[in-house]
Amino acid sequence: MAAALPVSEKEKRVAAVTGAASGIGAQLTRHLLKDGWHVAALDVQAIEAADLLEYSRNGQLLCTQLDVSNASDWERVLDQIVAHFGSLNVLINNAGIIIPAWIANCTAEQIDRHVDINLKGVMYGTSLAAARMINAAKGGHIINVSSMAGIAPVPGIGAYTASKFGVRAYSLVASQELKEHGIAVTCVCPDLVNTPMLDQQLHYKEAAITFSGPGALSPTSVAAAIVKSLENRPIELIIPAHRGWISKLASMFPWLMPPLKRFMEKRGLRNAERIRRAAN
Repeated sequence: MAAALPVSEKEKRVAAVTGAASGIGAQLTRHLLKDGWHVAALDVQAIEAADLLEYSRNGQLLCTQLDVSNASDWERVLDQIVAHFGSLNVLINNAGIIIPAWIANCTAEQIDRHVDINLKGVMYGTSLAAARMINAAKGGHIINVSSMAGIAPVPGIGAYTASKFGVRAYSLVASQELKEHGIAVTCVCPDLVNTPMLDQQLHYKEAAITFSGPGALSPTSVAAAIVKSLENRPIELIIPAHRGWISKLASMFPWLMPPLKRFMEKRGLRNAERIRRAAN
């Protein structure tokens, strides 16, 4: 890989990405690095992709471990990023988990994990990064990855849905509060994406409705859409848009969901079985 051209502190663009070890996070990191950004790749797991680590040699990439559910860990990592790169312009809160379970079977541990990682992780990151962006007087952009399940409730993944509704709500509030400081907040709501989280749901009947759509999005296409949103900084980015309108209608008129549930479950089970067969 060719060495990057020297970048002055004034021109340097710095982004941090959580959940960067795989899936959307890894693709986001690749897109940003290729576009000339300096990137902090954050994950509770070590970053091992050789093509990403190559960027570490010229100082364009900082890889560090972060437990997003730990506020002190956030403080440490954000301070490390600013000390290393000199600033932080963009934070992409992408890390998340999903554990399918019916409401009556959902354990306290499963509830805690969804809230701690999916919701509190985003809340900590948004709040602590915003404070640094305000104090730096340069503004910034915070992007929080919710889900289509953060727009319309999805039976079978209730804890995940609740956590992603919370991400969307917190993001919409933050966008209003932080606008006066020059900080944009974008909430991203993608449909099913072909990541390790998809694989985790394949063998759960509870997750059938997740697979009821026309097909899984690629992490590359979702990452590209998110990177493009850095230009116009929308309050909400729904991928794809037409599925978002369907989800919003379902959320506005919840009585529509029960009649559709059985149909969507059957379709989702068929689609999941087709994906399993293709994988084998």
